[in-house]
Amino acid sequence: MPGAPLASLAVLPVAAQFRVAAEHVVVDVEVLADGKPVAGLSREDFGVFDNGVERPVTGFGLEDRDLDLLLLVDVSPSTKVIQKTIRASV
Repeated sequence: MPGAPLASLAVLPVAAQFRVAAEHVVVDVEVLADGKPVAGLSREDFGVFDNGVERPVTGFGLEDRDLDLLLLVDVSPSTKVIQKTIRASV
């Protein structure tokens, strides 16, 4: 609309939609009870649903994962009064 004032133009939101086919979908799961890992689970203990339709669990495994951890300890002069406690905790 050439020459139309901007206030008179309506902008309608458009939802983005796309479809994709996938042969395998990886679902990482962690099962906890009271904050602790539950042991002894098998493939039969899980169900995967896609739009309400149950899909087969084609792969199942337990694995340990590496963890990279960096611990920073503040030993600047501002912590001088508690540095003994800090050192005892490390």
